[in-house]
Amino acid sequence: MKTTSIFLGILFFSMTILSYSQSTTYKYEPPKHYVGVKNTGVNMTLGILSTAWSELPEVGDEVAAFNAIGQLVGSSVYLDGNMAITIWGDDEYTREKDGCVAGTPFQLRLWKQETGKEYTLEVSNWWQGNDTYETNEISVVGKLAIAAEVAPDGAQFYLGQNQPNPARTQTAISFYLPYETECLLGIYSLDGKLIQEVQSGKLGAGNHTQMVELNRLSSGQYFYKLTTPDFSATKPMSIVR
Repeated sequence: MKTTSIFLGILFFSMTILSYSQSTTYKYEPPKHYVGVKNTGVNMTLGILSTAWSELPEVGDEVAAFNAIGQLVGSSVYLDGNMAITIWGDDEYTREKDGCVAGTPFQLRLWKQETGKEYTLEVSNWWQGNDTYETNEISVVGKLAIAAEVAPDGAQFYLGQNQPNPARTQTAISFYLPYETECLLGIYSLDGKLIQEVQSGKLGAGNHTQMVELNRLSSGQYFYKLTTPDFSATKPMSIVR
């Protein structure tokens, strides 16, 4: 297993080098948004193939990895091609958790330089490994897509734009609750009729993402609304076939 991982790692980095061989120069660019990653002395490598993206980032966008408690544990700048990110593990010789603990998952996010917005990334296929941290291992993403917008720091209630939009068969709606509360998330026709109930009931504080199946809805314009006892917001949504 270890031999296989090493071989695939060498293959991945060979592909990375080849992807840049057509350029006359290549310069490393340090992240300017996802900064403050701590070198803990133990790590694994995450590779993202250039063919993995359902929608390519722009040069200068950044990808980051977060551990299970939301700490930034790795980041890299997209420079048009394959990507490699060092994900740092937890230093067992310190009391505080400062990296990924072995056997726990990590999550990926994308920061768009042009808009300053941040999105979660959803991996639907792993070419090698998975989203679990293991020291000295290699995971390579085979297919991923933007899942949902992340609420900005310090937000109170927040409702993000669905992704993708326009949508075909499914879409992701993200929202942020500053505290536990009853909430209703629904899709409405333009005349205000509730067409589809997405979420109803009590949810805890934090970021939430709901994947919505759209197969029962016809092509056209709709809006979705998040309602709580203290907040209400709407966003437009288009469905195309």
